[in-house]
Amino acid sequence: MNVIPVAAEALSAQARPVIRDLLVALVEAKHFIGFQYASWCVCAPSIEADIALANMAQEEVGHAMVLGGLLGDDFRHGVLSKDTVVTWNTWPAQSADAPTMIPSWTDMIVACLAREAAASATLEALRSSNYARLAQRATKMMQEERFHLVFGIETARTFGSMPRETRLGLAAGYQRSLAEAETRLASVEHLSRLTALGVLAPEAVRVRAQYLHEVTRRLEAAWG
Repeated sequence: MNVIPVAAEALSAQARPVIRDLLVALVEAKHFIGFQYASWCVCAPSIEADIALANMAQEEVGHAMVLGGLLGDDFRHGVLSKDTVVTWNTWPAQSADAPTMIPSWTDMIVACLAREAAASATLEALRSSNYARLAQRATKMMQEERFHLVFGIETARTFGSMPRETRLGLAAGYQRSLAEAETRLASVEHLSRLTALGVLAPEAVRVRAQYLHEVTRRLEAAWG
Protein backbone atom coordinates (compact mmCIF):
# COMPACT_ATOMS: atom_id res chain seq x y z
CA MET A 1 0.00 0.00 0.00
CA ASN A 2 1.35 3.44 -0.90
CA VAL A 3 0.85 5.97 1.89
CA ILE A 4 0.31 9.65 1.15
CA PRO A 5 2.74 11.79 3.19
CA VAL A 6 1.06 14.09 5.70
CA ALA A 7 2.17 16.65 8.26
CA ALA A 8 1.74 16.06 11.98
CA GLU A 9 -1.33 18.29 12.16
CA ALA A 10 -3.06 16.07 9.61
CA LEU A 11 -2.73 12.99 11.81
CA SER A 12 -5.93 11.76 13.39
CA ALA A 13 -6.72 12.35 17.04
CA GLN A 14 -6.38 8.59 17.57
CA ALA A 15 -2.95 8.37 15.93
CA ARG A 16 -1.26 11.31 17.62
CA PRO A 17 -0.99 9.90 21.17
CA VAL A 18 0.21 6.54 19.83
CA ILE A 19 3.00 8.18 17.83
CA ARG A 20 3.86 10.45 20.76
CA ASP A 21 4.17 7.51 23.18
CA LEU A 22 6.31 5.56 20.72
CA LEU A 23 8.58 8.56 20.17
CA VAL A 24 9.00 8.99 23.93
CA ALA A 25 10.02 5.33 24.23
CA LEU A 26 12.47 5.59 21.33
CA VAL A 27 14.06 8.71 22.82
CA GLU A 28 14.51 6.85 26.11
CA ALA A 29 16.12 3.92 24.30
CA LYS A 30 18.52 6.22 22.45
CA HIS A 31 19.45 7.99 25.67
CA PHE A 32 20.20 4.66 27.36
CA ILE A 33 22.39 3.42 24.51
CA GLY A 34 24.17 6.74 24.12
CA PHE A 35 24.89 6.92 27.84
CA GLN A 36 26.39 3.41 27.89
CA TYR A 37 28.56 4.03 24.82
CA ALA A 38 29.78 7.37 26.20
CA SER A 39 30.51 5.81 29.59
CA TRP A 40 32.69 3.13 27.98
CA CYS A 41 34.40 5.22 25.30
CA VAL A 42 37.55 5.69 27.42
CA CYS A 43 37.73 2.19 28.91
CA ALA A 44 36.93 -0.25 26.09
CA PRO A 45 39.36 -3.13 25.41
CA SER A 46 41.03 -1.26 22.52
CA ILE A 47 41.57 2.28 21.28
CA GLU A 48 39.66 1.37 18.12
CA ALA A 49 36.64 0.40 20.21
CA ASP A 50 36.99 3.62 22.24
CA ILE A 51 36.81 5.69 19.05
CA ALA A 52 33.89 3.70 17.66
CA LEU A 53 31.95 4.05 20.91
CA ALA A 54 32.56 7.80 21.05
CA ASN A 55 31.23 8.20 17.51
CA MET A 56 28.23 5.97 18.15
CA ALA A 57 27.41 7.76 21.41
CA GLN A 58 27.35 11.04 19.54
CA GLU A 59 25.01 9.62 16.92
CA GLU A 60 22.68 8.06 19.48
CA VAL A 61 22.38 11.30 21.43
CA GLY A 62 21.91 13.23 18.20
CA HIS A 63 19.13 10.90 17.09
CA ALA A 64 17.46 11.14 20.49
CA MET A 65 17.45 14.90 20.02
CA VAL A 66 16.03 14.60 16.50
CA LEU A 67 13.18 12.42 17.73
CA GLY A 68 12.76 14.74 20.68
CA GLY A 69 12.49 17.61 18.24
CA LEU A 70 9.45 15.95 16.70
CA LEU A 71 7.94 15.64 20.15
CA GLY A 72 8.61 19.27 20.91
CA ASP A 73 7.66 20.75 17.53
CA ASP A 74 4.75 18.56 16.51
CA PHE A 75 3.41 17.19 19.79
CA ARG A 76 4.29 19.92 22.31
CA HIS A 77 5.95 17.36 24.54
CA GLY A 78 8.86 18.36 26.77
CA VAL A 79 12.22 16.63 26.19
CA LEU A 80 15.65 16.77 27.77
CA SER A 81 17.76 19.68 26.62
CA LYS A 82 21.03 19.20 24.75
CA ASP A 83 23.07 20.51 27.67
CA THR A 84 21.43 18.05 30.03
CA VAL A 85 21.93 15.09 27.74
CA VAL A 86 25.61 15.62 26.99
CA THR A 87 26.66 16.40 30.56
CA TRP A 88 27.20 12.75 31.46
CA ASN A 89 28.05 13.21 35.14
CA THR A 90 24.92 15.28 35.85
CA TRP A 91 22.36 13.78 33.48
CA PRO A 92 21.59 10.64 35.58
CA ALA A 93 20.42 12.91 38.41
CA GLN A 94 17.70 14.32 36.15
CA SER A 95 15.48 11.26 36.36
CA ALA A 96 14.85 8.35 38.70
CA ASP A 97 14.83 6.12 35.61
CA ALA A 98 18.13 7.42 34.22
CA PRO A 99 20.69 4.70 33.48
CA THR A 100 23.87 3.90 35.31
CA MET A 101 27.00 2.58 33.65
CA ILE A 102 26.90 -1.18 33.08
CA PRO A 103 30.19 -2.28 34.68
CA SER A 104 30.87 -5.34 32.50
CA TRP A 105 32.07 -4.95 28.90
CA THR A 106 30.30 -8.08 27.72
CA ASP A 107 27.06 -7.23 29.53
CA MET A 108 27.11 -3.70 28.11
CA ILE A 109 27.58 -4.94 24.56
CA VAL A 110 24.75 -7.46 24.94
CA ALA A 111 22.35 -4.97 26.57
CA CYS A 112 23.02 -2.23 24.01
CA LEU A 113 22.84 -4.66 21.12
CA ALA A 114 19.38 -5.73 22.30
CA ARG A 115 18.23 -2.11 22.64
CA GLU A 116 19.75 -1.23 19.27
CA ALA A 117 17.98 -4.18 17.65
CA ALA A 118 14.58 -3.32 19.13
CA ALA A 119 14.86 0.39 18.34
CA SER A 120 16.23 -0.13 14.82
CA ALA A 121 13.57 -2.72 14.00
CA THR A 122 10.95 -0.18 15.06
CA LEU A 123 12.54 2.57 12.97
CA GLU A 124 12.62 0.20 10.00
CA ALA A 125 8.85 -0.25 10.34
CA LEU A 126 8.32 3.50 10.75
CA ARG A 127 9.92 4.16 7.38
CA SER A 128 6.51 3.32 5.88
CA SER A 129 4.71 5.96 7.97
CA ASN A 130 2.58 8.57 6.23
CA TYR A 131 3.74 11.03 8.89
CA ALA A 132 6.32 12.50 6.55
CA ARG A 133 8.81 13.95 9.04
CA LEU A 134 8.97 10.72 11.03
CA ALA A 135 9.39 8.54 7.93
CA GLN A 136 12.22 10.77 6.67
CA ARG A 137 14.02 10.75 9.99
CA ALA A 138 13.59 7.01 10.47
CA THR A 139 15.10 6.39 7.03
CA LYS A 140 18.07 8.66 7.71
CA MET A 141 18.69 7.14 11.13
CA MET A 142 18.70 3.63 9.73
CA GLN A 143 21.32 4.68 7.19
CA GLU A 144 23.50 6.36 9.81
CA GLU A 145 23.19 3.64 12.45
CA ARG A 146 23.79 0.58 10.29
CA PHE A 147 27.35 0.43 11.63
CA HIS A 148 26.11 0.24 15.22
CA LEU A 149 24.64 -3.23 14.88
CA VAL A 150 27.66 -4.37 12.87
CA PHE A 151 29.90 -3.18 15.71
CA GLY A 152 27.78 -4.99 18.31
CA ILE A 153 27.62 -8.26 16.39
CA GLU A 154 31.31 -8.26 15.46
CA THR A 155 32.23 -7.48 19.06
CA ALA A 156 29.99 -10.34 20.17
CA ARG A 157 31.91 -12.55 17.74
CA THR A 158 34.99 -12.04 19.90
CA PHE A 159 33.06 -13.66 22.75
CA GLY A 160 32.95 -16.89 20.75
CA SER A 161 36.19 -18.09 22.31
CA MET A 162 34.75 -17.88 25.81
CA PRO A 163 33.59 -21.02 27.64
CA ARG A 164 30.27 -22.41 26.44
CA GLU A 165 28.60 -21.65 29.78
CA THR A 166 29.64 -18.01 29.48
CA ARG A 167 28.30 -17.77 25.95
CA LEU A 168 25.02 -19.34 27.01
CA GLY A 169 24.78 -16.79 29.80
CA LEU A 170 25.38 -13.94 27.36
CA ALA A 171 22.77 -15.34 24.98
CA ALA A 172 20.28 -15.50 27.85
CA GLY A 173 21.24 -11.95 28.81
CA TYR A 174 20.56 -10.78 25.26
CA GLN A 175 17.10 -12.35 25.32
CA ARG A 176 16.33 -10.74 28.70
CA SER A 177 17.53 -7.35 27.49
CA LEU A 178 15.55 -7.71 24.28
CA ALA A 179 12.40 -8.61 26.23
CA GLU A 180 12.93 -5.57 28.45
CA ALA A 181 13.48 -3.34 25.43
CA GLU A 182 10.34 -4.72 23.78
CA THR A 183 8.33 -4.04 26.93
CA ARG A 184 9.60 -0.47 27.17
CA LEU A 185 8.99 0.27 23.49
CA ALA A 186 5.69 -1.65 23.23
CA SER A 187 6.42 -1.46 19.51
CA VAL A 188 4.16 -4.27 18.31
CA GLU A 189 1.19 -2.74 20.11
CA HIS A 190 1.94 0.77 18.86
CA LEU A 191 2.73 -0.30 15.30
CA SER A 192 -0.35 -2.51 15.11
CA ARG A 193 -2.56 0.38 16.18
CA LEU A 194 -0.91 2.73 13.69
CA THR A 195 -1.36 0.16 10.93
CA ALA A 196 -5.05 -0.17 11.79
CA LEU A 197 -5.35 3.62 11.65
CA GLY A 198 -3.74 3.70 8.19
CA VAL A 199 -0.60 5.52 9.36
CA LEU A 200 1.69 2.59 8.46
CA ALA A 201 1.80 0.12 5.60
CA PRO A 202 0.07 -3.23 6.37
CA GLU A 203 3.38 -5.10 6.46
CA ALA A 204 5.00 -2.82 9.07
CA VAL A 205 4.80 -5.28 11.98
CA ARG A 206 6.05 -8.14 9.78
CA VAL A 207 8.96 -6.00 8.56
CA ARG A 208 9.93 -5.31 12.16
CA ALA A 209 9.76 -8.99 13.10
CA GLN A 210 11.92 -9.95 10.12
CA TYR A 211 14.51 -7.35 11.08
CA LEU A 212 14.74 -8.68 14.64
CA HIS A 213 14.92 -12.26 13.39
CA GLU A 214 17.85 -11.38 11.12
CA VAL A 215 19.73 -9.70 13.99
CA THR A 216 19.22 -12.77 16.18
CA ARG A 217 20.36 -15.07 13.37
CA ARG A 218 23.53 -13.06 12.83
CA LEU A 219 24.23 -12.95 16.56
CA GLU A 220 23.80 -16.70 16.96
CA ALA A 221 26.13 -17.25 14.01
CA ALA A 222 28.70 -14.93 15.59
CA TRP A 223 28.65 -16.80 18.88
CA GLY A 224 28.70 -20.22 17.23
